[in-house]
Amino acid sequence: MSISGSFGGGRGGGVSSTTMMVESSNVGKIIGRGGSKIRDLEQDSNARIKISRDEDEDGMKSVEISGTTEEIENAKRLIEECLSGGSRGGGGGGGRGFGGDGGGESETIYVESSEVGRIIGRGGSRIRDMEADSGCRIKVSRDGDSSGRSSVELSGSKNAISEAKRLIQDAGVEIVNGNDRGRGW
Repeated sequence: MSISGSFGGGRGGGVSSTTMMVESSNVGKIIGRGGSKIRDLEQDSNARIKISRDEDEDGMKSVEISGTTEEIENAKRLIEECLSGGSRGGGGGGGRGFGGDGGGESETIYVESSEVGRIIGRGGSRIRDMEADSGCRIKVSRDGDSSGRSSVELSGSKNAISEAKRLIQDAGVEIVNGNDRGRGW
């Protein structure tokens, strides 16, 4: 993780800001469900945290932290804890790519098009959480096929994919196969 600081404009030891670069796939860990985590981080550190919408060509997003030097240091420490799994005790066994090849698997599943919203969540919050929790990239096609199904492309290690499937089912979404098994009677 590269942290580049631009501690300028010190109005008498006042507010400055620094920018951290974070992998886009990890931004969800900082934002949290519906923005809950980032609000906690701001409250705990008293710093202001702003995440850019756009990623650079390396798939990184900039996280701008502003406040006093001390507030910025606190916020950086809290963000780094979030990114390093942060769930001490919870042992989130994410991303130990058992695929051996650094997790280059991908699998396409199908869900009822009417259920796509349950995967994506309000403003994309749930799909980001699922990606952060499973370490799997989840791509949902917005338009369904003739049988009213939408494809969901999962890519990552085998474990990440099966974890993502479990999270999708936990959200109350039934995974249907492309071949009408157990349907249409």
